[in-house]
Amino acid sequence: MDTRPHRIAAPLAFALATFASSQALAVRTPEHARVAGLEVAEGIRPVRPEIEVSYSQAQIPKTRKAAWDAFLAASGSKEWQVLWDTSTAVPSRIFGKGIEAPGSIESPEAAERHARAFLAKHIDLIAPGASPEHFKLAANEIHKGLRTVAFTQLAPAIATEGKDGAKIPVVNGQLSFRFKNNRLFVIASEAIPFAAASSPQITAAAAESAARAWMIHQSGSAEVSAPAELVVLPLIRARGVETRTVYRVLVKAGSIKLPHAVYIDARSGMPVARESLASFLSATALYDVPTRYPQEPGPRLSYPGKLTEIVLDGAASFTDTQGVFTWPGPGDAAVEFSVHSEHTHVSNYSGNDVTGPFSAAGGSQITWSLAADEHGDAQLSGFVHAAIAKERARLIAPAMPFLFQKLYVNVNRDDPMYKCNAYWDGSSINFFIQYNPCNNTARVADVVYHEFGHGFHQHARINGAALPDPALGEGQSDYFACTVTNDPNMGPGFFVDGTVLRHCKNNREWPEDIDPDPHETGLIFTGAMWDIREALILQYGEQEGVALADALYFGAIQRAANLPSTYAEVLAEDDDDGDLANGTPNICVINQAFGDHGLSPYLNKSGLTIEHKAISSLPVGPNPYELRVTQKILFPQCGAGKLESVKAQWGITGTTSTIDFTPDGDEFVGAIPPLPDGTGFRYRVVASADGKQLTLPDNPADDAYKAFVGEVVPLYCNDFEAQIDGWTLSDSNGGKGDFKLGIPEGLAEDPAAAFSGSMVLGNDITVNGLYPSDKEIYADSPLVELQGNTRVRLQFRRWLAVEDGYYDQASIYANGKRVWENQGTDESFGSLHHVDKEWRFEDIDLSSIPSTGGTNVKIRFELTSDQGFEMGGWTIDDFCIVAWTPAPVEMPTSGAGGAGGSGGSGGDMNGDPTEEADAGCGCGVAGKSPFGFAPLAFLALGLAARRLRGFNR
Repeated sequence: MDTRPHRIAAPLAFALATFASSQALAVRTPEHARVAGLEVAEGIRPVRPEIEVSYSQAQIPKTRKAAWDAFLAASGSKEWQVLWDTSTAVPSRIFGKGIEAPGSIESPEAAERHARAFLAKHIDLIAPGASPEHFKLAANEIHKGLRTVAFTQLAPAIATEGKDGAKIPVVNGQLSFRFKNNRLFVIASEAIPFAAASSPQITAAAAESAARAWMIHQSGSAEVSAPAELVVLPLIRARGVETRTVYRVLVKAGSIKLPHAVYIDARSGMPVARESLASFLSATALYDVPTRYPQEPGPRLSYPGKLTEIVLDGAASFTDTQGVFTWPGPGDAAVEFSVHSEHTHVSNYSGNDVTGPFSAAGGSQITWSLAADEHGDAQLSGFVHAAIAKERARLIAPAMPFLFQKLYVNVNRDDPMYKCNAYWDGSSINFFIQYNPCNNTARVADVVYHEFGHGFHQHARINGAALPDPALGEGQSDYFACTVTNDPNMGPGFFVDGTVLRHCKNNREWPEDIDPDPHETGLIFTGAMWDIREALILQYGEQEGVALADALYFGAIQRAANLPSTYAEVLAEDDDDGDLANGTPNICVINQAFGDHGLSPYLNKSGLTIEHKAISSLPVGPNPYELRVTQKILFPQCGAGKLESVKAQWGITGTTSTIDFTPDGDEFVGAIPPLPDGTGFRYRVVASADGKQLTLPDNPADDAYKAFVGEVVPLYCNDFEAQIDGWTLSDSNGGKGDFKLGIPEGLAEDPAAAFSGSMVLGNDITVNGLYPSDKEIYADSPLVELQGNTRVRLQFRRWLAVEDGYYDQASIYANGKRVWENQGTDESFGSLHHVDKEWRFEDIDLSSIPSTGGTNVKIRFELTSDQGFEMGGWTIDDFCIVAWTPAPVEMPTSGAGGAGGSGGSGGDMNGDPTEEADAGCGCGVAGKSPFGFAPLAFLALGLAARRLRGFNR
């Protein structure tokens, strides 16, 4: 039993959207309130913290394969990209070549007909388990030639409280379609598969009482703010969805009455989950006001009080759009300024709203300054900077009704629990007084802009097409704030010492930089959009470049449901012909920026992808061993898109050599020199393009392929096609464990198909793909006679996904001695997960068994898990115990470099006949066909560039 410290599974928050009018967001999350989105009640399994996605068409969920093939056939083209939600097995975004949709731009009715026809024909792909009548039209809008038709999802009808059956909403269930140039070219689905409702066993009033009681227990005080509504709540986890029929109750809780949505089980009356509708952010707010923050060097900002409510000679009046007011002469006028205007209303939570009495002379300029008064200056700063934010937003969305409605700005709120914060609550922006080390947040301009950005996002989202994802909300608000100041430094002066809060120009990448704090995760999108903005300004000039960047940003926040889906939505906004397969006017800029931040499926801006077939079993002889890498360029118009160089780094025990590949058409070719019989070696391929590097294999925990030179004789083999053949499957609790013989289904991180034939041996290959928590699981081979052989090896094909070895251990034992285990860090939050993305050849030397007198061998595959975070585990195929017999051929010893390459020593790329070899397992089990040389491993990658990692062996 492993004795290292194990983690305890803790509730995770899921970015579950609520109704657009009630999402609350903030500048900086307090230390006590780091949970964003849905927080499940005690006793309910955690939900996923972020969407998990894959662009891979090589691992299409088995349950969607037929539907995907039917879609490709019906569309008449394979030029489509698909972004899979791996938890729901639903395509979050399908985009590409486009389908003719006559009249869809001119006629909303025609567009709806096309959308509904597509839904009916392909419902098994985009909304499995649903019926077309379960989708209600939510929006049919056109903006700059791009029409969005969106639907919200309903569950089948049920009877409630004596009333006839009615369909009820599925929270966040939605479908939407994008049309341009009378073509359907983007399909988006956040549909919840197989959503169903059950009849409630409690009343709405009982649910309201339960919700209030739970929130009183959590927050000390609570009041119901809206009647309970019956809904279906999806609880989306890493590998599946559970739906609950619940009452959704809106509650205001705590001393500052923060809004929450509380979900009560409609059958048991027990709490299921709650969701704070106030996501917290950190920021500082500044007629004379701070330009950015109170302590900033240099002059403060004098801003006209536009359309401001004033009292002029005792009568109510307004200034004009330039802050000018008039009165009958000839004498001076008595005027009293306020922090209320036609479009902005400031409320002071520390006392009466401030007013400024003055005597006005004709032709004079009157400056109202409260710089020495924190609470007064906060009111002026909130008033001015909210108006500036509105003006900036009108340049992006000049027709948005929200921008012409009154905005409520609440300043000088006082609660030590929420110090260093501000938030948007669905209808107003809210700011807190100064608490060291932070300024009064209303006095920091960037904080005001950021909080306003949340309101802008809320009103930009197209119902049924977008979702209020926390990370996207925070990232887009930071980007909006930076566009107001035209400065990539977001929030200078949030802290009293002037420290910048966050940076819009950054190198954050998805998924490496996902963080529990959505503000940090959101910086991935922020960085991509800022890079696009800079590139477009350089290409088109300031005015046109900013306008283009604004359009792309607005398209993303209108329709994206999460960070990964922003790429498709930015392309859709930029497109000019309804065909994304041929690119867009700014495809090169977009690919570069989104690729640099891990949000595009390509290596570089030209849509560069690469393929490599790994070598493994090699004959003895005088010829070198050829390696090939194939490149594909999808957008050649972007120019510098080809691979610049490809190298192979390979090694035998104690040495590392490098081979330079040479171009051969669309391929790069290299060769490892001929090696002596019985040599095992490791290698990896390093491809370079546009200053980036990509290594294959793509597994930091096992980052080199293995190969073996020589012939082997099978002593025992099992390809698991017909029988388990004496294997014993068990666990540490005396049960049978979860190793199973079967056909893999691509669940969790498992393969979608066997290496050879159709069957494999693996952990939970048919339920959800995940190995269980807090358990040891075993698969023991039969006892294999060694038949007098002294050079014995274990060889098999492996597809393994296991958590960092600090937490979970995948091990192999031979006669009780551990001969292999996954790597682990010594970190308290280890992240070196072993995740194979292809079938990998494994070879382990067992010669120590006969050398110590052993005459037979038994192999055990073991997996030991802790109490949290499970992955796909072992998947095993073509298992063999073999004997290597040296061939009677004398071979030259290998030198550094070898054929076609340059040599170098050092490093830790090791491979020798006692550690790593591959013979292809050309053997068979009684009554079966022999394996022969199994197909070479194949890996096709269309990935964003990643950092080159060091050798791990």
